[in-house]
Formats: sequence, structure tokens, C-alpha cells
Amino acid sequence: MEDKGKETLTSLGGSYTEAMDRLSEIICIIEQDEPDVDLLLRLAEEAKSLIVFCKQKLLATDKQIDELISSLDETEGIQVVTATDSTAE
Repeated sequence: MEDKGKETLTSLGGSYTEAMDRLSEIICIIEQDEPDVDLLLRLAEEAKSLIVFCKQKLLATDKQIDELISSLDETEGIQVVTATDSTAE
């Protein structure tokens, strides 16, 4: 597998799944193709950007889920117990 010179997904507004797929491609390129130092550096920089992008997506999704659960608590009068709730029995 060779590097196709793709623009980073972060600049294209790609999805989490697309970013993870690209990270898998980068790993395969590094492990199987043994790229030269210049390509290795570009791949490492792209991988770093993709990891930051994925982390931001996960944090944003976690926040949105927490907000949805909170809105359920407020509108429905339902107490939702989460795995991190220390008062859960």
C-alpha cells in the first residue's frame, strides 16, 4: 500500500470513521512499505492530526450525550444512572 497524498480529513471535515480508516492505512504503510524518512515524517504528522481530530470528536460526542441525558432528567423527571455515577447502587 502506498501513500496516495490525500489531504487530511481534518481539513476536509471528514468523519470519525474516515479518520480511523486513514489511521489504519497509515499504520499499514509504515509497517509494510517501510517508507523513506521524508514520507515517514509526513505520515507521522498526518497521524497526529487525525488523532487530535478523533479525540475532539469523541469529547464532543461525550458532551452531547451528557447533555441529552441531562435534558431527559429535566423534562421527564427521570433519574438516569450512569456508570460514573458514584451514588448508583
